[in-house]
Amino acid sequence: MNPTPLFSRRSISIRSMAVAALLAGTALITTAHAATPAEMLAGYTSQAGAPASAARGQQFFNRTHGKEWNCGSCHGAPPADPRHRSVAALTECIVCHDQTVTAAGGINAAVNPADDWRSHAYDTVKGSDFLGDQDAIEIMCREAPAEVMHLEHIGVTFHRNETGNLDLRAFGGASMKRTAYVADITGQAILHVLYEQLMKYHQLVDRYEEWFVTSIVLDEQGHCVGVVAREIRSGRTETFSAKNVILASGGAGQCFKPTTNALICTGDGIAQAYKAGAPLMDMEMIQYHPTTLAENGFLITEGARGEGAHLLNSEGERFMEKYAPNKMELASRDVVSRAEQTEINEGRGVGPDGQGIWLDITVVPRKRTLEALREIVNIGKDFAGVDITREPIRIKPGNHYTMGGSRPTSGAAPTSTASTPPARSRASRSTAATASVPTPFSTP
Repeated sequence: MNPTPLFSRRSISIRSMAVAALLAGTALITTAHAATPAEMLAGYTSQAGAPASAARGQQFFNRTHGKEWNCGSCHGAPPADPRHRSVAALTECIVCHDQTVTAAGGINAAVNPADDWRSHAYDTVKGSDFLGDQDAIEIMCREAPAEVMHLEHIGVTFHRNETGNLDLRAFGGASMKRTAYVADITGQAILHVLYEQLMKYHQLVDRYEEWFVTSIVLDEQGHCVGVVAREIRSGRTETFSAKNVILASGGAGQCFKPTTNALICTGDGIAQAYKAGAPLMDMEMIQYHPTTLAENGFLITEGARGEGAHLLNSEGERFMEKYAPNKMELASRDVVSRAEQTEINEGRGVGPDGQGIWLDITVVPRKRTLEALREIVNIGKDFAGVDITREPIRIKPGNHYTMGGSRPTSGAAPTSTASTPPARSRASRSTAATASVPTPFSTP
């Protein structure tokens, strides 16, 4: 029996909902022109065959900041006519239990008056070994400060320094401190505030939590017109029809061991888009995080090294001096991960099997550790039996980001190697960035 349509509605697309989709791992369904998903995600992925220009970036900025349409969550009130608004978010798990809860270190943005988005962009391009999409990187870095301030204004309690200004910590690959953070629970803080926004605008956004999207629906012309989803609790299957669909389903971390990714990060969104005819890009770009708990792959935030923690081999040597004498532990993630694995492969690893590296956080003042790294203090105690304020903890590199994914299109049917007809897909993915340092909405 064919699944019956559950709803077909018209609506607006609101910025916070797009951000929530990126963070929460959803299939976001909207049905108004306002902005296509590829335009909404222009700061994170570029449209195939349509490089993002400065003018296009300004158009995207104007639209998402309420100058071309009212955004109820940031500027102005929602449109009065209910026929022009309808958003549904389908999430595989309960939103506040999502992968983003484990995100820790912070968000990179040039919010410091002494900083500049161009410096952020260059660091990002350099961190990607000049393989990143520079048009997309430009838009991402230029708009990051406004997005971070938007999050702060709607309630994310970013850490402030003694002068009352946003405190910023150092992060890998950055030329200066530009990471806004909430202790080491940044992702959790952002996720809960965005969920509050969903509650605030519940008239505009329908939530379908614990619904698993199984496939993308195409019409006879190959356009994406909705999704088929299964309710996990009951097993029933329904069709959701929509004008626009955003896939933000996370990467494929569960293909790797160890991984920092949750059990739900299985690459299903990538597979669905590919099956529908959308081309994939940059699938070989798999990012490894230098510091995951050796026992199980749990993320030990980069914020620890940002606060001054050292990496040591079995000889007690601070070995990063050999690999990145200027940046040391704050070199980009690929550099630090390779350095660690080299030390392990050459017999200088630690632990019973010699497959780990020491992360020494004892060099950070204990008061500061308990203030800024309190979550990994608990992780160390609960999962490794280690008090990180008194002794090093054993870590090793682990899979972290899937940098590739389905390639956004601008309406032209893409070339496809899938067996199904090519889709003029409006589906985009949150993991299709091609830089090796975090985007504004990725919170390592």
